[in-house]
Amino acid sequence: TVHEGKIYQLKLFCDKDYPDRPPTVRFQTRINMTCVDQETGF
Repeated sequence: TVHEGKIYQLKLFCDKDYPDRPPTVRFQTRINMTCVDQETGF
C-alpha cells in the first residue's frame, strides 16, 4: 500500500469518561485518507 514503510505520529485524547468512552485519535502527520480531515487530522 502507499502507507507501507511510513511512520505516522498520532495523538490519543482520553477524557474523564475513559474507559467508558473510547479515546479520540488525531493524526499529527499529514495522511492521505478519505476518513481523515486534512485540516484537523481527525
